[in-house]
Amino acid sequence: MTSLNIKSASKKIDLMPILRSTLSDSIECYGDFVNAVETKLYQITKEMIRSCNYFQGQSEDQITFHIISHFKGWGFGARHDVMIGGHVDISIEYEDYLWLAEAKIHKDYMNLQRGWEQLNSRYSTGMKDEDRGAFLIYNFNTDALSVTNEWRLRLKEFYPDLTIAPYDEQDLDFRTVGKHVKSGRDYFVTHYNIPLHFDPKDRNM
Repeated sequence: MTSLNIKSASKKIDLMPILRSTLSDSIECYGDFVNAVETKLYQITKEMIRSCNYFQGQSEDQITFHIISHFKGWGFGARHDVMIGGHVDISIEYEDYLWLAEAKIHKDYMNLQRGWEQLNSRYSTGMKDEDRGAFLIYNFNTDALSVTNEWRLRLKEFYPDLTIAPYDEQDLDFRTVGKHVKSGRDYFVTHYNIPLHFDPKDRNM
């Protein structure tokens, strides 16, 4: 019995084919692929916010790698720093489908705008089955909602042709659509403001 237990414990079970098969069964079109990516991203960021104390002092790349590792764990073809017009932060592929995301730690709004331009004019193609993406803001500042509001205002100011979808005024995330500079087609982006501020006052008492 002991030898059987040792043999069982030492046998590695590869769950990746099962996860990929499950993912494949749920994806019949590009919209299904995007929904699967966005659903998983929502779950990942929700858990990040709940455990924000663990992300203090981490770099942009470290936080991004955390997100990508969770996608990989569920069978997604997720990669970091892939060369697509440059070194894009997050690339998720499934067959011919592609979803890209650029991420920035919020230092100032010029830094956010630089990341936005990288996603739109450098990395993304705006082509069919590649026309959805995300812009991630790793926000270590207080009052995340004010950052979302200010970021929307700046997008309206600097990109007047960009359409901002109807949004809940209490929601930190929102969507935009605009003509892609390369393809001329509509390019859809979800902006995620991820509040990671952590400064508990009880530890000073």
